[in-house]
Amino acid sequence: MAAFPLVHPPPRAPYRPGARLRAAAWASLAALVVHLIPFFFPRKVPAVEIDLARMMTDAEHRTPLLVPLLDNPQSTPANLREAAELVLPASVATARRFLAEAERRGAPSVENELLRARICAADRDPTCVESALAKARALGPKDPRPELLESELAERAGDPAEALASLIRAHHKAQSDVPLTLRLAHALARASRVEEGVALIDTVRDALGPVDAAVERGVLWLEANRPADARAELERALALDRHDARVHYFHAVALARLGDGAKAEVELREADRLDPGDYRALAMLCALQREDGRVDEAAVSRAILEKRFGDRRFEFDETCPP
Repeated sequence: MAAFPLVHPPPRAPYRPGARLRAAAWASLAALVVHLIPFFFPRKVPAVEIDLARMMTDAEHRTPLLVPLLDNPQSTPANLREAAELVLPASVATARRFLAEAERRGAPSVENELLRARICAADRDPTCVESALAKARALGPKDPRPELLESELAERAGDPAEALASLIRAHHKAQSDVPLTLRLAHALARASRVEEGVALIDTVRDALGPVDAAVERGVLWLEANRPADARAELERALALDRHDARVHYFHAVALARLGDGAKAEVELREADRLDPGDYRALAMLCALQREDGRVDEAAVSRAILEKRFGDRRFEFDETCPP
């Protein structure tokens, strides 16, 4: 018998072909109406045009929808910058037109220069990128966003050392920024500087709370491939709160890396019970079952994954392939 059986489905209603066809027709009509609603909104409102463009996955299809915003008197500089970001993957030249119009309608700003840097990066013009970032820093001496963009571009260019250096400079400007502090802490852990990352977590411990701080420290130790340290940290978190699914999940990761698959499985089942909306625990359980040769149990876990998260298969296929 599988260790993790499927929940029995509720009894089915009697089979009525006509009723099912009518239900399917109404469902299709409702879906069509939902998709058409945005097209009946006031089409001269820039925010509506931008929202419609965001629904499109292809930047080339966004461009003809957004270009009229250049002549729309209601378009604010922020609207025009958003439009530029949306068309940039398809056309650097069109993005530049949006930036020029944003500059014409508003005062010089950090946001304009950051957009210019992105456009220059897409155009593979490093001199222009450096100039735009320098102007952004001059306009906002205490704003960490120029360094954050610099870090993002360095990482994209395959230069992790420079990406980390820029992130450190960004943090110097905003040391009380919790998301930025966490981002830097994890970057330090990946760069084999985990002790510095743990020390950073402690600087925002009051803002995070003791459980979240312990979880973050545990994840840092996992990123540094030090599962024994991670287990100790996550056991401290469990002592504080046994009802947090994240704690059980990351504790399971640490246990699995230490070779204790049985305890890891218990923790994964508890994480899945506490948060059935997160696929990670069940996907990892499936992987452990396969590694242990329990093919039938892994198949049950895979079936539950598909039942709960069928529209997100790409997220768990790598951990628990079909």
